Amino acid sequence: MLLSGLFWFVLMLLPLVFLQRLLHREIQAVFLITSRNSQLTVGLFSILFFPGVFLHELSHFLMAKLLRVRTGRFSIIPATLPNGQLQMGYVETERTDFFRDSLIGLAPLIAGSLFIAYVG
Repeated sequence: MLLSGLFWFVLMLLPLVFLQRLLHREIQAVFLITSRNSQLTVGLFSILFFPGVFLHELSHFLMAKLLRVRTGRFSIIPATLPNGQLQMGYVETERTDFFRDSLIGLAPLIAGSLFIAYVG
């Protein structure tokens, strides 16, 4: 009974990831159909998701700084990768122990939850 919350979280994570990817694809399709320009589509998609990308990458960066982990480059400017995927942003951090790496990875979940609770 103690792990039932964790069980449901893990069970619902897969459909959530699938629906997120489907939603992103549909939004891009609408932008592409209406604009008929792939660069404009990427620009509109990037503008729409900019606040979330900013919060996401900033939370990784701040958690790394809080844990005294060195950071490298930081970007919130979208870039199209050679395989055609869109990279919305990134933060480079040095490898550390499992605990600090996990906290840096969890930072967007923590920051996003706090932001939603504050806005709500």
